Amino acid sequence: MTSDDAQAALDDIHRRQNQTRDAYARQGFSRPYVLITALMIFLVCASFDLPTPWNGAMILPLAALVAWQFVLHRRRSAVRRRPSAVEQLFALAVAGILVGAFAGLSAAAEALGTPVPHTLTGAVLALVSLPGAAWARTAFEALVRREGRRG
Repeated sequence: MTSDDAQAALDDIHRRQNQTRDAYARQGFSRPYVLITALMIFLVCASFDLPTPWNGAMILPLAALVAWQFVLHRRRSAVRRRPSAVEQLFALAVAGILVGAFAGLSAAAEALGTPVPHTLTGAVLALVSLPGAAWARTAFEALVRREGRRG
């Protein structure tokens, strides 16, 4: 094996690693998953407008749906790899942003006297999450690429 052959093999390995990272970043932001996530955001938020014994009742069934979606996502994915700590922090940050936006928008909707403030907030968050997923995908792809160069 010559040095050119070794370099070509190494370049091929790096190219395949980049393909794997891109597929990994792309698979979590496919259209069906984004639409299901937006629907779940709306349902959880809107459930807080239900009468007292039922308010927030959708949290447990939708948590089960999230777990089911996660299992299906992991089983059907073309690329399987363990997420890094930074990638998990990214997911927690996005969840924190959604919870903060829910709290702020709900408070604003209640202050304006909206009859169903949480449903309105859920609709706004669900609609904003659709284009927001494109931004999150771009940020996540950059994060995965950066982590790949590191390790």
